[in-house]
Amino acid sequence: MKKKTIMVDMDDVITENRFQDYLESFLGKEIDMTKEDVIYRQDLIRGREKEFQKQYQYHNLYEDVPLIEGCYEVLKRLHEKYEIYVVTSYIWRDDVISASDNLKNKFEYLKEMLPFLNPKNFIFTENKSLLAFDIRIDDRVSGLKNGSLKLLFPSWSNQKIEEEVLKKEGIIRVKDWYDVEKKIEKMEKELVSFQSLVPELSVRDWKRSKAFYQELGFHVLYERKEDRFCYLELEKNQIMIEEVNDHWMVGKLEYPYGNGVNFSMELEMFDFYYEKWKKQEIVFFRDLMVNTYRNGDHVYQDREVLIQDPDGYLLRFHD
Repeated sequence: MKKKTIMVDMDDVITENRFQDYLESFLGKEIDMTKEDVIYRQDLIRGREKEFQKQYQYHNLYEDVPLIEGCYEVLKRLHEKYEIYVVTSYIWRDDVISASDNLKNKFEYLKEMLPFLNPKNFIFTENKSLLAFDIRIDDRVSGLKNGSLKLLFPSWSNQKIEEEVLKKEGIIRVKDWYDVEKKIEKMEKELVSFQSLVPELSVRDWKRSKAFYQELGFHVLYERKEDRFCYLELEKNQIMIEEVNDHWMVGKLEYPYGNGVNFSMELEMFDFYYEKWKKQEIVFFRDLMVNTYRNGDHVYQDREVLIQDPDGYLLRFHD
């Protein structure tokens, strides 16, 4: 199953660059952008662009600047489930900052600060509306077109936009990166489709089992901590796990649980998960094999791997 896509703006979303520091040094005063009646910070030097350019054109806007709080950890978690793209402009009006240097500096900053992201997914363009993504995160309304979920990141540049205007455009304000994660989780829960047949596995330690399945790539659709229960999904495959209780027992449980049963799960992204499990040093009950099956006159082949969970249940993944 193809991963959903997330577009993330860079400036004032991933990090706050040093342009305001340069402005304050150039103008000789502190600047509170929330009190300024401008669209862009650069508007504050209108008429003095050449003078500013001489001093700061080749300065690195991203030297020694931190990520915005929560950005790294939230994006790292989202990266497990989504294909993440950073889409950002690099050209400054009147070339007050060198475009070629700025592009290079942005790329190097993203590569260093967010090493888990694929650099091939760094896109540099002025017009973000040309690209379609499932989820968009930006501090400018203009960057939120063509998305199923449009999240407006907090910034001085959007604080005066009325909620009614955002509502008409289907745009949702977020408070911070942690709120971004909550809004995306809420959207996913509303879109969940539950399968008609879902096995429920009795386990000895539900937290250990939950962690094991999450390491494989499953994500939690919902859970009831008081019942030591959670509902998990990987692509279209769903299972439930619950710590052993007296509700479902028909006999004595002995390791390996589920002896005689294997749970067959088809993966569209079989190659991705197989390589992921090898890198994680997941122990295979049986490593990659090709099996041939016959259905009437039709013969087909499946690539398969078998993995045993902490309680002995046998998981059979195939393409």
